[in-house]
Amino acid sequence: MRYVVISLWICLLPALLFGQRVVSGKSEGKRVKIEPVYEFSKPSRLSVSMRLQDRNEDGLIEAAEPVKLYVYFQNSGEGSAFGIKVERLDTSRNTLICRENIYLSELQAGAERMLVIPLLASEDLRTGADSLRFSVSEYFGVQPDTSVVYFNSVERLEPDPVCMGVEVLNDAGILRAGETADVKVVLRNLGGSLEGCNYRVYSTDANVLIKYTSEQGKDRLPIGESVGLQFQITSDCQLGVVKDLPVFVAVYSNDVMIRRLKIPLGINELPVRYAVFPSYPTLENVLRMKTLQDRGVPEGEDILRIPRGKTPNEEAIAIVIGVENYRYLPIAPYACKDAMLMTKYLQYALGVNRVLTFYDSEVRGDFFEKLFDPVNGKLSKMVKKGKTDVYVYYSGHGVPEKNGEEAYLFPVDGKIMNASSCGYGLSCFYRDLDSLEARNVVVFLDACFMGDTKYSRNYVSQNISGTKGVVVRRIGQAPWHTNRNFFVFTSSRNDQSSLAFDQSGTGLFTYYLALGLKGAADADGDGKITTGELSDYISSRVVEVSQKIRGEQTPQLFGRPDKVLIEYN
Repeated sequence: MRYVVISLWICLLPALLFGQRVVSGKSEGKRVKIEPVYEFSKPSRLSVSMRLQDRNEDGLIEAAEPVKLYVYFQNSGEGSAFGIKVERLDTSRNTLICRENIYLSELQAGAERMLVIPLLASEDLRTGADSLRFSVSEYFGVQPDTSVVYFNSVERLEPDPVCMGVEVLNDAGILRAGETADVKVVLRNLGGSLEGCNYRVYSTDANVLIKYTSEQGKDRLPIGESVGLQFQITSDCQLGVVKDLPVFVAVYSNDVMIRRLKIPLGINELPVRYAVFPSYPTLENVLRMKTLQDRGVPEGEDILRIPRGKTPNEEAIAIVIGVENYRYLPIAPYACKDAMLMTKYLQYALGVNRVLTFYDSEVRGDFFEKLFDPVNGKLSKMVKKGKTDVYVYYSGHGVPEKNGEEAYLFPVDGKIMNASSCGYGLSCFYRDLDSLEARNVVVFLDACFMGDTKYSRNYVSQNISGTKGVVVRRIGQAPWHTNRNFFVFTSSRNDQSSLAFDQSGTGLFTYYLALGLKGAADADGDGKITTGELSDYISSRVVEVSQKIRGEQTPQLFGRPDKVLIEYN
C-alpha cells in the first residue's frame, strides 16, 4: 500500500508543480470600425453655410488667435439626411488649425442645426485676404456645393499703442495755470493685441500734479481698438503759457512697461483733439498701408447742397430702400446714409412730390412683394396708368443664385440658405414694375450681385453667401427692350463688385449719382440732364476712382439715353 501511495505522489507531483502555471502573453490589438448602416426613405435636400468669428469680433484673425467656425445645416427635402461629413480641402495650408471632425449623424426633413467648431490661427499666419474650402458629403450621396469661408488675417505684430488726442473737460476746453482740470486722453493700438494692459499717467515736472482717476477699457486691447484714460491735473499758477507740458502715459503689458507716450498738452493752449479714425479696424489702417490719397483718390465734395429742379413733378412717386444692418448677413456699408441722401435728391433735384423711404427693420419678410405686387401691392394703388412717374432706389446686399440664373434684392431678415424664398428676384422686380404701366420707370441699384459686401476701408469685406465670384449670366426680364420708358442704372456689371466711398460715407456709385444729379453730368451745359449724360458721367468717374481704390467698377444704363431726367432753372 505504501508503494502505491508513493507511486501516486510521484505521478501527481509534476502536475501540482506545473499545472497551475500562468502563461502570460501579448497579442496585437485591432481597432474595429463599425460603419453605421442607414435605410433610404425619401430624398433629402441639404444645404450648408459657414461663418468665422474671431475672439475680438473685429473681423481680423490674428496669429495664434482662437476662432470659432459656425456651421449651419438645413434639410429642406422630404427625407432625412444621414452621415453628413464636412472636410477641409486645403489641409496643406496651416492657416487655421482644426482639431475636430465636423460630422452630423442625422438631420431630419425640415430641420436646421448649427455646430460650433473651435479653430486656432497658426503662429505663422500672414497678413492678407484668405479663405477655407470645405467639401460636404452625405451617406446617400446628396452633396451640396463646396463651401468657402473668406476672412482677413493679420500676422503676429508687436503691440503699438499711440496717442490719438486729448480733451480738457472744462467749459473752455483748455488748461489754465493754477487750475485743476479733468483731462481725457485716447490711446489706440495699431499693432498686435495688448494683453494684461494697464496704464500710469505722470509728469516729470514737480510743478505739475497728476491724479490718475480712471480708465475706460479692458485688460486686453485688441488690434485697432481704443481706450480712454481720464486723469486730473493741477499746474502751478506761475507757469504762464507752456506749449508742451512734460506729461506722459506709461503703457504696461503684464506689468512690464512697453511704451511711454508723450501727451500733447499745454497751458493756455488748445489741445490736439482726437484724430478721426474708422470705428472698425481694417488692414489698411491698422497696418499703416498706403493711403488712398497717395493713390490720387479725390476727397469727397459737398453733396448735401442740393439744387432744386425747374418744376415739381406732382404725378411722381419714389420708393427709397436702404438696408444696412442685416440680422444674418454682414453689414452693408453706408446703405442707410445712401437712402437718406437719395431721398433728398429725389425730393429737391427731381421734384418728386411723394417719396417713401424704408430703412433696415422696415424691410423685412415679404416687404418687397407687399410693396411692388402689380395687383395688390402698395405702390400699385398710388400709380395712375400712363400718368405717374415711378422712381425706385435700392442700397443694400444683392445675392446671386449659385447657378448664376437669378439675383435677389434682400430683406433685413433674409437667410442665405433660403435665398430664393427670402429674396426678391430681379426678374420679378422688373416685371412687377413694368406691369404698373406707369408713364416712366427709373431704377437706381447700388448693390452688386457677386456674393460679397461692398469694399470699404472702414469695414471688413466679407463673403455673404459662399457664392463669391458667381456671375449672374442674365436676368430673364428686360423691360427696357420693349418699353422705351423703362430705365435701370446699376452700380456695376454682373461680374464686378461695388465699392463704398469712405470720403463721403456713401456708396461710390451713389456719390457720383448725387454729383451728377447736382449738375456735374450736364455735359453740354444746356441746363438739362439726360439719362445718357448721367450714365456717361457716373461711369467715367466711378471707373477712374474705383481703379485707384480696389479693382474696376463699371456702372451701367439699361434703356435709351435721350430721356431728360432733370431740368434746372
